[in-house]
Amino acid sequence: MRQRIERRIHKRLRFIRHQDPEFVAILNRHERSGVRVDAALSALMLDPRAGWHRRGAAAEILELADARASVETLLDLFFT
Repeated sequence: MRQRIERRIHKRLRFIRHQDPEFVAILNRHERSGVRVDAALSALMLDPRAGWHRRGAAAEILELADARASVETLLDLFFT
């Protein structure tokens, strides 16, 4: 992932940290285990146990990195 995009994602996560600290903690846990940020966001977006608000936040942040793939995945989930 490009550094510019990764910086934007981390900037958005710093903003969200005040609203939903557990969401950022989950992503940090994934990062420490060696998973890239975009892969962690994608996994969180597709996790049915996560609430709709958290899944939406993950999709919103993921769109900074790969908007087309996240939209296609969400549409695929919706229509299947």
